[in-house]
Amino acid sequence: MLNEIKRVSKIIEEVNPYDVVILSHPDHDGLTATVLFETYFTKYHGTKSRKVLYPSKDLPYRFIFRRLINERPKILLILDALVEKYKNFITRLVEGGTITINIDHHDIVDISHNNYFDLNPHKWGLEYVNTSSLAWQVLREIDRDYFDERCWLAGIGSVQDLCYYDNKLLFKTMYKRGLSNISSYEDLFDSDLMRCAKMINATCHKVGPDYVYSKLLDASISNSLKILLEDDKMVNSYNVYVKELKKIHEYFSNNHREYPDMNLIAYKHPKRARTSLIAEICEIDKRPSIYFGYYEGLLGFASLFYDFDVRELARLFNGSGPH
Repeated sequence: MLNEIKRVSKIIEEVNPYDVVILSHPDHDGLTATVLFETYFTKYHGTKSRKVLYPSKDLPYRFIFRRLINERPKILLILDALVEKYKNFITRLVEGGTITINIDHHDIVDISHNNYFDLNPHKWGLEYVNTSSLAWQVLREIDRDYFDERCWLAGIGSVQDLCYYDNKLLFKTMYKRGLSNISSYEDLFDSDLMRCAKMINATCHKVGPDYVYSKLLDASISNSLKILLEDDKMVNSYNVYVKELKKIHEYFSNNHREYPDMNLIAYKHPKRARTSLIAEICEIDKRPSIYFGYYEGLLGFASLFYDFDVRELARLFNGSGPH
């Protein structure tokens, strides 16, 4: 993996930021990875990338890729974007001359072309390395001290994705520099980095990813996590999220069944609640069980404190997930 990191690092070191378009997942991992690259461009070139694109209901992936095929950017940087189902679009881009770097920890997108680079930890048998950690490793090959000082950005992405066990370099660097006291998997959940990750996601939902991107970039250039933790809009968005989560947790507490012989706790989701909330309920309870949520044909599984890979259950229903 280190050789591939160095290859990508060499490309980034030689690009003009104006030639770079970034396609990013607008969450704690995609945005921190994006801002790490934008921090590099700003420091070394005095400008940011040409533009950053996020998928949304109004701008789905297929529209984004069609636009990119027409525009033909020189460099496309895909970050944490789950684009496996759009492989044909990416193939058209690289065949048209766009150098495409896909940095992700979800599905491997295997395209055989000299213009395509796929930096995915699963290719090397690593399960728990997230996208912003990969971005940090690419950039520290260019300027180790500068980006080691800002490794907390990658830490934000790592803690929310629970990427601890294969991310020892990142957590060791944060610990050595006094940026985090996380020394075990259990430490992830009550850390400032976890709080910040949840603030990012809540603010993306309530205010929008452009605002979060701007605040993250300010915090990165200033090298200050405090800028994020004390931002009024982010704090308010987080407080709304916590309040709503408490209501849903109370509902779940009164609408569940337990199957101790199977270490299973089953919930019926309230109307319109996303099935991914089951992981957040599991995080609150901290019980060594498999959590199972259901709503109108949608299923969600989580097992944060019990040694079982819930993806095995998801596959029975033709489902999937990164962890």
